[in-house]
Amino acid sequence: MEIKFIDLFSGIGGFHKAAVRALNSDKNRTVCVLASEIDEKAKEVYQYNYGIASDKIKNIREIKSSEIPDHDFLFAGFPCQTFSNAGKRLGFLDEIRGTLFFEIARILKEKKPNFFILENVKHLVNHNNGETFSVILNTIKELGYVTTEKKLVISAEKVGVPQKRERVYILGVRKELVATEYLKTPELKKVNQKEMKILENKYDERYILSDEKIIRAINAWGEFLKKIVKKDNRTLPPIWFDEMTMPKEKREKALIGIKDWRKKYLLDMWDIYDRNKEFIDKWSKIHEVDKFAKREKKFEWQAGIDNVNIEESIIQLRQSGIRCKKSDSFQTLVAIVQIPLVFDKKFHRWRYLSTKEVGKLQSFYSVDDNKKFVDYSSIKRDGTFRSDYITYKQFGNSINVEVVKQLIEHLWENYGKK
Repeated sequence: MEIKFIDLFSGIGGFHKAAVRALNSDKNRTVCVLASEIDEKAKEVYQYNYGIASDKIKNIREIKSSEIPDHDFLFAGFPCQTFSNAGKRLGFLDEIRGTLFFEIARILKEKKPNFFILENVKHLVNHNNGETFSVILNTIKELGYVTTEKKLVISAEKVGVPQKRERVYILGVRKELVATEYLKTPELKKVNQKEMKILENKYDERYILSDEKIIRAINAWGEFLKKIVKKDNRTLPPIWFDEMTMPKEKREKALIGIKDWRKKYLLDMWDIYDRNKEFIDKWSKIHEVDKFAKREKKFEWQAGIDNVNIEESIIQLRQSGIRCKKSDSFQTLVAIVQIPLVFDKKFHRWRYLSTKEVGKLQSFYSVDDNKKFVDYSSIKRDGTFRSDYITYKQFGNSINVEVVKQLIEHLWENYGKK
């Protein structure tokens, strides 16, 4: 049996890969009958992995509904936009006209696929004071689809992926296929731990952290972490070096007219400094902390109260400072400047996650795949930072394949099997 799907705002094909994993079997074969995307580099990756010519992957606004083949599933990870006509008592299709969600809605209206899965950032739920999400749900209902009663905000951690990445998913099934007012809520399961081994034993030298200033700052904060004495064995508060070492005579004035959260930060930092003044003064002089860049002067320890070894953490170099998280969970993938750093104990050095490892965080690689995914940097084979940057960005913009795979399985098992 052929199960046909269309892949809108397809990126590098996370939905495509999820559909293949979820639905392909001895009895079923998935067929992508249409993909839409405007980013040329993402189209290049899609074409390479799925065999659809990049010139056939078009802008959804330029595709007439009559040109879209019939299909069983519609997938779309669409951008979040405000509906300027919302609340004007128009039909819902008129309220969303001109937005990219309208392109999804017109296809649902005219092609009537049995199933759809939409994905967006979790903030869509509260976007424009909840009005945006309300319009989307009402439009879906008006078009003849049933969805879940509860909003599905799902992190990749739910399926065992060590990444805190929350996204909102909207599932839809044609009401003719559903006997209840709402769809069953999907119950996601954690995959086996072999699939979740993220870090590779081998990696290219280009991923090694080579910036001596950052290395020096990390080493300095590592020493700080081990030797500092905290009140009642509490976890270390965020440390802003310049504010922490502020002279006592200036502190009272610094507290005037500031937010409560900032006031608490300052009081906690001053407590740390006062308890450890002799050590901190000596430490800062040895490491020349006053010469650190603004970012390297700020340190956030979120890797556990009992852990005082910076090498047992995952580091993100954020504009707000050096942030350390527990080593069993990676933060949401964003831009290249925030690609996590991990410590290689064998060679005693910090390195960035490789593009392959970032792809594994998005579940693009599975031992069960018949065809392995090839990312942009591997297609180019030039070993350049630019290709890596593009690859990181592409994975960061994608869905988590394992999460979507399980959502597809949920729809098919409950409403699709005949």
